Formats: sequence, structure tokens, C-alpha cells
Amino acid sequence: MGVLTSYQDLKDKVIFITGGACGISTSMAEVFIHQQTKVAFINIEQQPIYSVKWHY
Repeated sequence: MGVLTSYQDLKDKVIFITGGACGISTSMAEVFIHQQTKVAFINIEQQPIYSVKWHY
């Protein structure tokens, strides 16, 4: 991932994402994690959730 702008007002906020295990939602979760937010996500299908690898 390239250089991102840092938004200090997002630090330590809680973000909840639905459909977070695949597609654009996964990318959104990664960006929010880089902003030092606490991210929770759910997905209707369990299999994609197990394949997400977080490296933070």
C-alpha cells in the first residue's frame, strides 16, 4: 500500500464494517487500520473471513 494521509481524528475510533472479508470492504478495513482505528467486521459467509491475513 502506498503512502496515506494520516487523519488524527480517526485514531482510537471504532469502525464497524459489514461484508468486511472480501472486496472493497477488506481494503476499507486495511486503510482504517493504518489510521490506528479499531476495526470490527462481519461477513455472511465464513470461509472468506478465514482467508484474510492481517499484517499489522
